[in-house]
Amino acid sequence: MSAGCNTSKDRCPRSLFATLLCVAAAGTFLAQSSNAEKLPEGLSRYNPAGLSAEWQYEGVAFFGYPLSTTGADLVPVYRLHNPSRGYLLTASDGESMDALKEGYVREGIAFYAPRKGSIPIYRVRNKRNGCYSYSSKTSGAADPDSSVEGLAFYGVDNGLGGPRASGVPVWRYKNSASDCYLFTASRESPYQVGAFYFGSFSPSASNIINGTRRVYGRQNDWWGGVDDFYGAQPGIPANRRGWDADWSELKPAIGYYNQQSVDVLEEHIQQAADAGLTFFSFYWYWSEAKHSELYPEALTSFLQARNSSRMRFNLTLYAHPWSNDMAITTDNAHAVVDQLVHYFKAPQYLRLPDGRPVFSIGDARNIRPPSGAACTTDQCYLMAIGNFLSLLKIASIKELGVAPFIEIQAGVPAWDKEQDADAITCLVPPFTIAGGTAYPQFTTKIFTQLSGPGKPISPCMLENFDERPRQDILIPDRSAVRYLVGKSNAAFRNNLQVAKDFADKDFVRSGSPASHIVYLYAWNEWHEGGIIEPNAKTGSTTLNIITDVFQLPRVHSRCLDDGQCQVATPGALH
Repeated sequence: MSAGCNTSKDRCPRSLFATLLCVAAAGTFLAQSSNAEKLPEGLSRYNPAGLSAEWQYEGVAFFGYPLSTTGADLVPVYRLHNPSRGYLLTASDGESMDALKEGYVREGIAFYAPRKGSIPIYRVRNKRNGCYSYSSKTSGAADPDSSVEGLAFYGVDNGLGGPRASGVPVWRYKNSASDCYLFTASRESPYQVGAFYFGSFSPSASNIINGTRRVYGRQNDWWGGVDDFYGAQPGIPANRRGWDADWSELKPAIGYYNQQSVDVLEEHIQQAADAGLTFFSFYWYWSEAKHSELYPEALTSFLQARNSSRMRFNLTLYAHPWSNDMAITTDNAHAVVDQLVHYFKAPQYLRLPDGRPVFSIGDARNIRPPSGAACTTDQCYLMAIGNFLSLLKIASIKELGVAPFIEIQAGVPAWDKEQDADAITCLVPPFTIAGGTAYPQFTTKIFTQLSGPGKPISPCMLENFDERPRQDILIPDRSAVRYLVGKSNAAFRNNLQVAKDFADKDFVRSGSPASHIVYLYAWNEWHEGGIIEPNAKTGSTTLNIITDVFQLPRVHSRCLDDGQCQVATPGALH
């Protein structure tokens, strides 16, 4: 039985998402009503499959088994499409072959169904447009212009005492132009929208901890500056270093956390996946002193999370020139490559449809040539980066059978000349941020300079930027502090639409699925103001805007809808 469904009293919970699941579990189809409860702020419609705006979500029609299910008692239900007659679902290979002769195109397996079952699903044909619908009931399923053609397959007895109560909802959508229906149990969005993930909220963040002790007098605080600017954290008085602005959103909805805790990453995965995001892009740094990665805690917790299968991840390499410790040289390059390929092998790693793991370079200034000296010319950078990427490709092919798909961010030295890069991307759109820069209103022209090399482009967009909480902790010169002013939800929505429009345009040009990979700055750059993680004041509004613009698959969420954002273990909080 769906959680919260009381069949004994024939009642269902107030939440529309839960109501749809509940009523479908009881065997009755429920369309979304005109008086449905108010949508969460930032959303314009419910859209669990992530379909484009011309498809109106009507509810859960019935239940099937997910594509990962196996068993001799199951049959695949194929989905086929005809441009003039809409979608056909069939569990019959013979009928599928006959449909191909009638102009249908086979799209693959939509879901699995029981070979035999107690919930028959009938096919209903609209006499006016020839389109098909599907219903668990024959009476009342068809209007006078429709006819029931018979049994199509069986639905899953999900939670009403059935032996395999592990079905997934099959959602029903109606096209506003053709009046044809689409039934799906899968993610339909072409966009792979992810967010850069900052992994230094743990005891390993020594620079922030030492700076906080020096400036604010507190020990072991890796949130220093953030909690001070927030100004309402118990035991920490407001101290905004003389800046006058509103920082009431500067606290995570789950509280200030420690990424050593798997609970924290499980909650982040839950929040992001419920909103339809595909992946986190973890900043990845090398430490020669550790002979390993510099900040492993967050990524380790991600991979240990019980729900990690709901998200993908990839790595963005930052070889910053801050110290020799972060340098990648001919002496340690093999060790660096081995660690990267180890992550490529993870089942959660982000891949293109051809299996290539997507790897990004965000800073290459400390990738060094055989001499060991830092590069100062494009020619040197091209040699050093090329040597490193050659090693990475060889190791990846050896371990995975494929080379990585390498993206290089605009702004990396010689980025537009690097022949070993497969695509271009960015951390933030190419514009200058200084102290008090007005929040931008972009057009697609902002990405024009990324088109120079003629490679596929994975666009990026920033939520905001404000590094004032870092003043004195990491930035001693007040005049060097960079921040934007005047950010609004409307402006952010506009900029996301720009990134989406450019992604669509570049996909037409390149034909590469990489064009539909979109990087957002950032999930949790709390010290730098790029934050889409739900916060204690406005909750999930920012995430909802992202979901809405890209029409990402969005499900009912304990955190995003009910405001119950929390971690299970008190020790996960700082």
